Amino acid sequence: MKCNAGKDFKVRQDGTTVNVEEISEKVIEKPASLDWLSQDNLIRLIKAAADRTMKKKNILGLSGSALFVGDIHGDLDATISVFNLADERDSKIVFLGDVIDRGSKQLECVNLLLANTLLHPDKVHYIRANHEFTGVNSMFGFIDAVLRRYDKITYLQYNSWFATLPLAALLNGKTFAIHGGVCRRVPSLKSLASIDRTSLSYMDERMGILWNDPAETGDGYMANNQRGIFFTFGRDVFDEFMDRNNLELMIRAHEPWPDGYKYFFDKRLISVFSSADYYKDVKPKAVLVEADGSHEILPL
Repeated sequence: MKCNAGKDFKVRQDGTTVNVEEISEKVIEKPASLDWLSQDNLIRLIKAAADRTMKKKNILGLSGSALFVGDIHGDLDATISVFNLADERDSKIVFLGDVIDRGSKQLECVNLLLANTLLHPDKVHYIRANHEFTGVNSMFGFIDAVLRRYDKITYLQYNSWFATLPLAALLNGKTFAIHGGVCRRVPSLKSLASIDRTSLSYMDERMGILWNDPAETGDGYMANNQRGIFFTFGRDVFDEFMDRNNLELMIRAHEPWPDGYKYFFDKRLISVFSSADYYKDVKPKAVLVEADGSHEILPL
């Protein structure tokens, strides 16, 4: 990917000029190595990324083709495959969250994504999911992964960055991408766009957009007995949301599938999963959507 970082990549910290671009390039060059990356330099990268994502809207407006990536959960091999595939297909990348927690290479994955969002802000995008909240990632492994190498300040800095991430993406005005799905409290793109995302709690009722799962049987919103939290959504409320917002396709993540993906609702919804590290029985996939709205399921 051609670098288009810009002049703002030299930032001044404690009287010393730090070239964030050079640090980012080294992260990309050695994605499996953490030994050389000091806490101070890592925090500088995180703050630089947060400054950028804070300026983005809740819904990323994208055009052209894009590769949509489901949960990564610390799978570094899959993450590297994503970047190689996007280069090969000359597409943007949208990570649908849950990059952290559970897997064996959480820091390596999130740092590789961090560096690429800094160097390629027009091509690499990261939206928030349910694990990008302290209330979740303090229980499922991310805090432990950070504290094994850094300290709690670094952990909190990561989460400050996560709080600035957009909540969804809209490709060519027709393909809508979000981590979870349809939510009773967020009935339209307009209502989603108006959320103050930086102050959200993971238990906010509106966060059904990051937690809810599709259900082929049953109508409306039903208790999500499998998770014990939030809801499932039926075809009726899905169709209503899609029609109200003039959408053709929804892509979401959040659930592991043996084949790495599953179609719902006459193929108007694709649920994609992109990790095989913690989830050993999954064949990870990504979804490439072209400018004309056609799509292709690709192995990682």
